[in-house]
Amino acid sequence: MNGHPIMVVVDPSDDVACVNTAWGAHDPAAGVIAVHPTPGATGIGDICLDVLAALGKPIDQAATLIGAGGREKRISHAATAWTLAERIWHIIVLRAHLLTRRQRARLIELGHDTDAVVTVVWHAAEPPEWAAELPGNHGWKIMTGLPQAIVAARFARKPWRAAAAARRVLHCTPAGQEPSPHADGDAQKQALPPLPTSDFPFFRADAYRSLGPFMRDDDQVYAAFGFRGFEVVDAVYGYGMDMACTWILDQDELGTVSADAGSGGLALDADGLAVTPSLSRSAMERPAALPPGLARHLPATGPEQLESFPHRVGSTRALRLFLADLVADCPTREHAIARIRGAQAGFFLHGLLLAVPALLDRATGRGLMARLDADHVERIRARVVHPVHAAALAALLCTGADPADLAVVPASALDAEGATIEVTQSPVQGFRLPGESLTFGIPEYARSLMIAARHFHQLCGHDASEPLLGPGIGRDNQHLIAVGRLAGVTIPALVEEGSGQLPWDLRTVCWRIGEALHRREAALARWSSQAGKDDDV
Repeated sequence: MNGHPIMVVVDPSDDVACVNTAWGAHDPAAGVIAVHPTPGATGIGDICLDVLAALGKPIDQAATLIGAGGREKRISHAATAWTLAERIWHIIVLRAHLLTRRQRARLIELGHDTDAVVTVVWHAAEPPEWAAELPGNHGWKIMTGLPQAIVAARFARKPWRAAAAARRVLHCTPAGQEPSPHADGDAQKQALPPLPTSDFPFFRADAYRSLGPFMRDDDQVYAAFGFRGFEVVDAVYGYGMDMACTWILDQDELGTVSADAGSGGLALDADGLAVTPSLSRSAMERPAALPPGLARHLPATGPEQLESFPHRVGSTRALRLFLADLVADCPTREHAIARIRGAQAGFFLHGLLLAVPALLDRATGRGLMARLDADHVERIRARVVHPVHAAALAALLCTGADPADLAVVPASALDAEGATIEVTQSPVQGFRLPGESLTFGIPEYARSLMIAARHFHQLCGHDASEPLLGPGIGRDNQHLIAVGRLAGVTIPALVEEGSGQLPWDLRTVCWRIGEALHRREAALARWSSQAGKDDDV
């Protein structure tokens, strides 16, 4: 990475306003940290602990970082890894005149390694030679004050900004509902009442009967929700429908979606209106059995369509990523079930059957027993200093994979953005999944944890083929258990002992059962109409 000139602010009078300006600029979430060195601490590891403290990490856990390479080097690697992962672009160092030359050299090196601007505040008279105090092949700029240095740093290093999220196209909203409430983040976090256990064709109707205006006023659910019980469930259900429809209609942007070995693929038809299977004729002649009683209810339009239906579509990588995104930020099991049922209804509108396991309320897996919401991530980020330990816990909660499988996942299995990780599933009670690795999606708010672990892995000299998360799991899951306690996170039993039950998303399959009832033209016309209304507001 290209280094930036060191910004130097000379404050010989030790003005309190200068210190207050530094603390006012401190905002790790926005990419700016203010480092206050520990008085009397002269080691490189000490100043790196100060950097970790500025990043909000618990430095009392520094002992967990000790390993091959020595204490100072490992702490230094952790500081670099977290600075990179948290996208810090400006490092302000107070009391720089009290640091040793080696400590200042390490801070300058940190800025170079992370492409961050380093501003040192010198609370003393200027030295005779700045080159002797700021070692390294770089330039420096003497600033008139810290506010000017902050402005100059912003011009020197454009702060990273996340790309604006694309506006969600809400296609499959239930009749009579406006789409906007479903995309409301607050609506998706409200507590839900007990849900019906029925399958998706009956789920919404049963929810209306049990939670709508027919409720008894002496019912416990009524006491908690009034007549809004169905309303809050329907908002989550509708959001699942919208996500399903958006994903299906966006498949033309992804091209043909390849299925796992032994299965067909998904591809859009010539008009780009519906997803159809790319199976060979021999595969069509020998379709796997549909769920009992479903075949006679297929929404086909005539004998010529029935000839090629049903088709079983394999669990593709894209489908797995969709299922991961569907439940990634669900705060409770009930939210996940409501979204899954809504997604099933959305698939059905497109001539697809998303067949999830029976008794979904008892199933295991992500969203149901394995959950990683934004609150979990914030607690992990604030309470765990070791990047690999933090990532291991996040990966376990996000994927629902067996810890033994996660322990052997190589660093190369994590993609460049930290958005997906591939895990090879081991046999479970006699069941064996297809030979290919399973791809799990990582929620956006958790990706910095995975990226920090990879940076730490690389800085410690490990190869991409070596296990990434193993050191964070430990023998008999000891590190996972300890980190879970620190973060206040309950680690679920992801596979019930003796049951042979696989996570729900790995048992979910997709069938092509008929022509799409929801067409692309209608969806786009509705979207254009809604966008026009929004523009008029």
